Amino acid sequence: MLAALRGLDGWLAGTWIVNEHPDLGGLSPRKALASGVNVATVARLAQHDASVLNA
Repeated sequence: MLAALRGLDGWLAGTWIVNEHPDLGGLSPRKALASGVNVATVARLAQHDASVLNA
């Protein structure tokens, strides 16, 4: 997941990790991972969102 965010500013990446995400049922990626959501799912979201934010 962090590899997908490496191209983002550190503050932006940190914000992405701790804020609610609609594709995770309103959980933040951090909370979703702690709740047992598949790491690959969160990594795909990170990759997608990073590509949109870098556009």
